[in-house]
Amino acid sequence: MKSLTFLLTLAVMLFFTACSGSGSSAIVQVEPVVAPFSGSVDENSAVGTAVGQLSVDDGGSAVTGIVLSGVDAADFSVESNGTILVAGALDFETTPLYELSVVATNAVGDSLAADVNISVNNLAEAVVPELAAVSTNVDENSAVGTLVAQLAVDDGGSVVSAITLSGNGEGNFTAETNGTITVAAGASLDYELQSVYLLQAVATNGAGDSTPVDVNVSVNNLYDVILTTGQTSSYAGFDDGDYRMGYERNYTRDDINETVTDNTSGLMWQDNAIVATGLYDWPGAQTACENLDLDGYTDWRVPTFEELLSIPDMQETFPAMNAVFQHVSFGLNEYYWSSTTYESSPGSAWAVIFDYGSGSAVSKGNSNHVRCVR
Repeated sequence: MKSLTFLLTLAVMLFFTACSGSGSSAIVQVEPVVAPFSGSVDENSAVGTAVGQLSVDDGGSAVTGIVLSGVDAADFSVESNGTILVAGALDFETTPLYELSVVATNAVGDSLAADVNISVNNLAEAVVPELAAVSTNVDENSAVGTLVAQLAVDDGGSVVSAITLSGNGEGNFTAETNGTITVAAGASLDYELQSVYLLQAVATNGAGDSTPVDVNVSVNNLYDVILTTGQTSSYAGFDDGDYRMGYERNYTRDDINETVTDNTSGLMWQDNAIVATGLYDWPGAQTACENLDLDGYTDWRVPTFEELLSIPDMQETFPAMNAVFQHVSFGLNEYYWSSTTYESSPGSAWAVIFDYGSGSAVSKGNSNHVRCVR
């Protein structure tokens, strides 16, 4: 009996030894396993931008390929380590969500398909810039860098790279990307040669060009001759009444249209009732003249300080003006605007009061009269 038991035990031991080979264990290889993935990426991202990393179990054998499938799957690629990269153009408005599948392959075979969902982030879209039209004026013979106008610029959400001026004589002006227009190097602004520049401006950003807008620049005529002051009485030696130098003043009044023409300078002055009654701040005076339609003309403007100082008659007081001008206010602090900014204080402009015909700088926010000129 003992012999039988021993033989049975020996047989079982030999069986298990045979089943286990020499006692070593074999490595089991299976198909890879890919975990589902969800991620997001900004629209318009550059090709090669990383979206995220897939989690891949290689199943004991090197992964030889990872393939995405689904609608527009070609917009992405997957590297062998599972990194998902942008491979095409991403546009939120066209495809806000990619619902794809991924399969990994090793020597054993393919993994089960796993979901890959990629959301595209909507970014603010850049649009072409916008400019506002402007009408302005500048003195003839102005120095390089003199401010001509400040364009209002809406950049459209993208940096403006250039503002380009076009038209007859655009080379006399320079436009900066912030909308500042100045007198250009080499400019030749001469009222007698060209009194108005009708230009257009276009702004450019990453989205393209703006719609062209008008930039109209009037050149102020500065006197090429010296007029008499009108003073004929001498109160001190060597004063105007003593010398009486300069060209005589010569005016023509149009009573029907209520204008006065200075035949020496060629300037035409507004001289209707509103000249003595209307009150405006400095910007309002500019607008009033630009909107004036008088004697069939619409190119009226605020006079320069030099132009405005040409009409007081120093022989007269209260008002200090030639009687050909029938409408004038000359009470206390009743100034008339000029278009000339006070250089030391840009918030002020030069103005003239016609009690004695003197000039002063006053705040642009003050309410004063205006006598338009053309």
